[in-house]
Amino acid sequence: MTRRAAYLLGIAFFAFVSIACGQDYPGKPVRLLVGFPPGGGGDLLGRLTAEQLTRKLGGSFVVVNMPGASATIATAAVAKAPPDGYTLLFTTSPFTLSASLFKSVPYDPINDFVPIARVADGPFCIVVQSSSPFNSLQDLVAYAKAKPGSLNYGSGGNGSVSYLAVELFKSMAGVNIQHVPFTGLPAAITNVIGGQVQMSLPDLPSAAGHVRAGRLKMLGVTSAKRIPALPDVPTVEEAGLPGYEVALWYGLLGPAGLPPAIKDKLHSALAEVFASPDPTLMERLNAMGVVPAATHTPEQFGSFLKVDLAFWKKLVDATGTKAK
Repeated sequence: MTRRAAYLLGIAFFAFVSIACGQDYPGKPVRLLVGFPPGGGGDLLGRLTAEQLTRKLGGSFVVVNMPGASATIATAAVAKAPPDGYTLLFTTSPFTLSASLFKSVPYDPINDFVPIARVADGPFCIVVQSSSPFNSLQDLVAYAKAKPGSLNYGSGGNGSVSYLAVELFKSMAGVNIQHVPFTGLPAAITNVIGGQVQMSLPDLPSAAGHVRAGRLKMLGVTSAKRIPALPDVPTVEEAGLPGYEVALWYGLLGPAGLPPAIKDKLHSALAEVFASPDPTLMERLNAMGVVPAATHTPEQFGSFLKVDLAFWKKLVDATGTKAK
């Protein structure tokens, strides 16, 4: 057998194995590792994604929370997992942020992963306690300028996305608001509700339920445009900070070497679910304040990740943020 014939035979065999894997998948429970604690936006969207994949593909897709180190623990675990489709990563913007924030991370965000689906997009929101005297961002900024250092904000931790979003807000508004880090956004939100800190900037899925229940007031969203589900909530830009925009993405990735047939099967399932969400699912997405994005191809998702890496590097450099 010639070298070329052996090469072509190898390609054909790989394609056959890949297709066979895709047809039989999933043959056992699939773990979706989430690098955030229960109750946050990444967890909520991860559980929704697992639920839809279970319904669409059968088998069992189960969220496993593995919080810590700006989601790098869960991310590294998936990077080292066998590329058989049974350990996947459901993540959000810290996936790309951490590569700029830390001197080194135990994975390459581009080469160690296979993008599967960009599931949804959504902004952050600025929230205060329901009994807070601030009824608008203008109120909050005016008070912060009049009494520098008298307000504090809770974040999901030093160097977290919520931390960077507030630091950018502070820089652009010219205010001094003290930082209080917590181990995840759910804890930060709990402390805003309890009055231990005056404000926070969580993702919308983490805050929406508390706003609806009357425990928090939402002063603004960080997207370029208002959210259809929240037409009365202004953007931060509208409230007086031209050019301010920080958005989140939520997506599913697998380890490098994931068979193309499995990648395509997962993406097709999610694209079909989110292309025309049924009314109940759309209502759940609207309640979280996110917009479906799974119709993007895996290749488009991969290109987006490179752009997002550059965005966070620029923001980390501009704010002088260092991981602690």
